[in-house]
Amino acid sequence: MGSSDRVIQKYIWLVNTILQAKGITLKELNSLWLADTSTRMEAEGEFSERTFFRYKNAIRDLFGIEIGCRHNNGNTYFIENAECLTKPSVYAWAYIGLATLPHLIGSEDLNERIVFEKSSGGLNHIPTIIEAIKKNRIVIISFLPPNCYFPKKVKLEPYCVKQHLQDWYVIGTIPETSTPFPLSLGNILTVGITDNIFIPDKWEEIKSNIDEVILQHPVQDVKDPHVSSIRYCSDS
Repeated sequence: MGSSDRVIQKYIWLVNTILQAKGITLKELNSLWLADTSTRMEAEGEFSERTFFRYKNAIRDLFGIEIGCRHNNGNTYFIENAECLTKPSVYAWAYIGLATLPHLIGSEDLNERIVFEKSSGGLNHIPTIIEAIKKNRIVIISFLPPNCYFPKKVKLEPYCVKQHLQDWYVIGTIPETSTPFPLSLGNILTVGITDNIFIPDKWEEIKSNIDEVILQHPVQDVKDPHVSSIRYCSDS
C-alpha cells in the first residue's frame, strides 16, 4: 500500500472514530489509534496536533466532511454534518467506496457475496462528460438507441450525470431547443468535447424534475433536426 493510500485510510479511520464517539478529544483519539492493530502500522505513532489539523482540513476538502470542535466541552471533536454521508452525493460515494475497498482487497472469496446491480455500461465515458460539464462545453455524442441498427449523432449541452435504477445517464439539452435529452451511457459509442460554450440556465428546471425527464423522454422518441442518423458502411 502506497503512502497516499495510507493517508486516506487514516482519514477514514478518523472520520469513523469521531462519528461513533459523537464527541472525542485528541488525547482520546490517540489512545484509540495506538490501540488499533488492524489499521495502524507498527511504526506509526500518535497524531500530533499539527498533523490532526492538516488531516481535518484534507477530510473537508476530499469528502466534504466537517470536523467541528466543542471548545466549551473539553475541546471535543465531532462531525458537524454527519448527514452528508447518508445523502446521495459524490462525497458520500467516494467515502463509502474508499472505506470499503481495504476490506475487499485480497478477499476474492467475498466476490460473490458483494452483489451489485447490473448496469448497461458506458462508465468509461463519465470522465469526459464531467470535464465537459465543468467547462460548460457542448459535446458531440454518437450513440445507438435501443432497437435501432444505425447509430445517431447529437450535439448536447451536458448538465449532469445521474444514476437511475441500474443505469447511468447524461442529461442535457439540445442546442437552440429547450428539450431535455437523457441518454443512457450504455448506449453511447463516442463522446467528443467541442470548443463551443453554453450557459447552463436550465439547470434548476432539469434538477427539479430529473427523474421525470428520464422517464418521459426516452431517446428513441426524441425527434429533433439536431439528431442525425449515421449509416455504417462496410469497407469490403
